Amino acid sequence: MESKTSEYLECEDSGAPQGSILAGLFHIINSNDMPACHEEGESVVYVDDDTDNVHDGHPDQLMEKLQREVNNTVSWLKDNRLCVAGDKSKLLVIGHPELRKARLTGKLAIMVDGQRIEETESEKLLGVIINNKLSWKEHLYGDKDNSGLVSQLKQRVGTLRRLSKYMSKERLKMMVSGIFYSKLMYCLPVFGNVHGLNIYKDSKGRSAGMTVTDCNKLQVLQNSVNRLITGARQGVATVDLLKDTNSLSIQQMVAYYTLIMVHKVTMTGKPSYLAGKLRLRDESARELRAWGGRTVETPTYKLETSRAGFVHRGSKLYNSLSRSLREETSIARFKVGTKKWVTTQIPVRPGR
Repeated sequence: MESKTSEYLECEDSGAPQGSILAGLFHIINSNDMPACHEEGESVVYVDDDTDNVHDGHPDQLMEKLQREVNNTVSWLKDNRLCVAGDKSKLLVIGHPELRKARLTGKLAIMVDGQRIEETESEKLLGVIINNKLSWKEHLYGDKDNSGLVSQLKQRVGTLRRLSKYMSKERLKMMVSGIFYSKLMYCLPVFGNVHGLNIYKDSKGRSAGMTVTDCNKLQVLQNSVNRLITGARQGVATVDLLKDTNSLSIQQMVAYYTLIMVHKVTMTGKPSYLAGKLRLRDESARELRAWGGRTVETPTYKLETSRAGFVHRGSKLYNSLSRSLREETSIARFKVGTKKWVTTQIPVRPGR
């Protein structure tokens, strides 16, 4: 506590006491070369979680690749005196529903340090529920092991309603920001969607991402907390609630935070895996006036599932901004200008 120090503790041959200040740094140093143990797959390491992924069009070859990468991971962990948590390992085989139906005849499985791990339909990864069909249904509405975003937000609205009886409006605003919006905005550009824009041109107005119904359900919950803040009665229009609280609607928030993320990625080049997909057009190829300045290359996707993804949506939306906004170097000024653009160009509700 404060300036006091604890007594010295003896450490084993490897590892560091859990909770110590330097333990996190030691772990990062120790696991820094873990992704290099893979031959052809990729490894995403976050603290003590490792997610390996490979891809192949044939199920048998896919399992061979994955098993080989899993064996490499297990060997690396044992060589570095780390535990292999086979019972905590999960397997997701992700693919388009039609593709899965055509090529998969049964459940696939791998062996992790002697334990058989069968594929599941959905899993929670760093707070996001991912399913094997490339949709966000489980993240929004939950699966057998996890509650979804909608139900979690409903519970938080109930908590805020009870708290509102005992605190001032200013303090309630702080609680809404910490309890409600922090949960809502987590990974919002990833699973969110903006509907009704001609730039997307989704066939039949459909999208594999967050649907209009999903967006409207989240909007109802946002309206509830806005009524708590303002004291407005039931039935006050969404537009009026947003104006009184100086906030964006759910659909507008998706657009706003998507644009901020794209801008940061293209400005900094980080994270590299996103920067490699959100590439700027070659400025030397044409005169700036001829092609409108700083523009992100939009990949051509045939599947609606791919077009609903962050890269396609983000690049399309970003290129819709004015040239002055796209070339803005100050993040603070970009945020201010983008919020004004979103409030005038993005409908409060889908289709309105």
